[in-house]
Amino acid sequence: MRVLYLSGIPAPYRVDLFNEMGKKVQLTVAFLAEYQSERNKAWQSSKAENFRTVFLNKGALNGKRIDLSMVRYLRVHASEFDVIVVHGYSFTASVLAIAWLRLHGVRFGIEADGAILPRGENALKTLLKRFCIRKAAFWLSSGKATTDFFVHYGAKRENCFVYPFTSISRRDIVQANWFTKDEKKRLREKLGIREEKVVITVGRFSYDGGYGKGYDLLMKVAERLHGDVGVYFLGDEPTKEFTDWKEARGLSKVHFIGYMQKAELSEYYACADLFVLLTRGDVWGLAVNEAMVFGLPVITTSQCLAGLELVQDGVNGAIVSVENEDTIFDSVSGLIRDEEKLRSYGEKSVEMIAAYTLEASSPAHLQALSEALRAVRQIHRDCARARLQIGEERKLILYVGQMIYRKGIDVLLSAMRLIPGDCDLYLIGGKTDNEYAQMAASYGLSHVRFFDFMGKEQLKLYYQAADLFVLPTREDIWGLVVNEALNYGLPVVSTYGCVAACEMLPEGSLVQVADEKKLAGAVSDAFSTEDRLWQLYAFRKTWEYTIENSSRVHIETFSGSLHS
Repeated sequence: MRVLYLSGIPAPYRVDLFNEMGKKVQLTVAFLAEYQSERNKAWQSSKAENFRTVFLNKGALNGKRIDLSMVRYLRVHASEFDVIVVHGYSFTASVLAIAWLRLHGVRFGIEADGAILPRGENALKTLLKRFCIRKAAFWLSSGKATTDFFVHYGAKRENCFVYPFTSISRRDIVQANWFTKDEKKRLREKLGIREEKVVITVGRFSYDGGYGKGYDLLMKVAERLHGDVGVYFLGDEPTKEFTDWKEARGLSKVHFIGYMQKAELSEYYACADLFVLLTRGDVWGLAVNEAMVFGLPVITTSQCLAGLELVQDGVNGAIVSVENEDTIFDSVSGLIRDEEKLRSYGEKSVEMIAAYTLEASSPAHLQALSEALRAVRQIHRDCARARLQIGEERKLILYVGQMIYRKGIDVLLSAMRLIPGDCDLYLIGGKTDNEYAQMAASYGLSHVRFFDFMGKEQLKLYYQAADLFVLPTREDIWGLVVNEALNYGLPVVSTYGCVAACEMLPEGSLVQVADEKKLAGAVSDAFSTEDRLWQLYAFRKTWEYTIENSSRVHIETFSGSLHS
């Protein structure tokens, strides 16, 4: 299938989507310009890898000037494509392109990242939008608000297809849960772990004297392992038989860790390299779910139901037989020494448990997943704050975006005067000497800090370090920072002026536009309300809104349009 997109600029989230779509279709994107002048050029850093790009104009975007570049391109190339999509119909060049397509009877679709029905629109603008929108063959919409917008201007609701608009890929979800080498090193130092590689198992020796959990099998593996590999048994005190076994064989790298609080157990999950559960019988095995949330490869047995449901041989671990000790040893020793597989299997564990949360219904499973996700979030927060030298005692509110009036920064600063003084506000995305910095100073808000634009990796630390994300926007046709904040498990407060917030957040997270008192109240409530399932909600919602899912909807829509 040959697809042409007529678009504005190579925004990074668009380039990422086009790269994903380009794996399945022959995609060409004709961009109207190379960049947007008011955006930091570092923001436009994604590269075209799986699609062909055409730049119709050099330099910065000027969407209002009369521009026939799209029309000129269509005259020559329109017949080469099976599907043509106009993305960003509001540019003058796009309006002219739609007029040309209609005049020549060429089928086309229209796509919008978001839209809000305007109030008091003049008749000329209404007529122009109807002209552009109503004759398309299909419409790609980012959600209910955008679909309503399209229908208002003449689109057929049955031909409006909703795609998840996002900047988050499955790999981004993995990276948000993944523990870096530096984080693992910090945790191991804290826990007194000295080995280079760490294998953990979780369960009770009291279950059939340790034999029910297959601890005897893991002890035999530990005896045969060479090199700097520590094997940690976590859960309760070992029986005398196992302590005697360890002493008799001089197994200095076998460690029995007794009962511990959930927080400490989570740190062992986070700093480990491999999870092993050699059970001889488990009706489920929730420790498998927990290990996968922490990005661990899993080796378990055919007697573990969780393993049979969640572990795939050669994908995120291995299923072994309790009858074959050599196979067990080969699986553990082979994987623990293969750095590339440890990483790729661990990434797949996060992906697979994310997909599983969409279907899981058991309260016990949901509770376990929620607690594991909260622990992941807390450990990342602690590590990020240590790196950024942010005190543990302060609550941190985060804003990311442009420092412009439309984003409601002035409302947020006014609201900060009503929020308790143990909260800091970090605003990232603009110059530190902007007018809002002066406003904060005039209000005496010494706990407000401004930061310049940051790249993705640097920004990640601030998302991890924060306690709450706030987007006080007056109007955003989407608001991708909401997706990003959810990906890091942050509670989010925003306004009814943000389409992403209306589509993705529960009602209690939304306030009216430009209402500083309601905004302050929502922030205070978010800090005081302990919702144990929030992390699970954020994880599931992020998984729904991935670039991969978005690409799938696009391609299904294109295929359907060819047969309609």
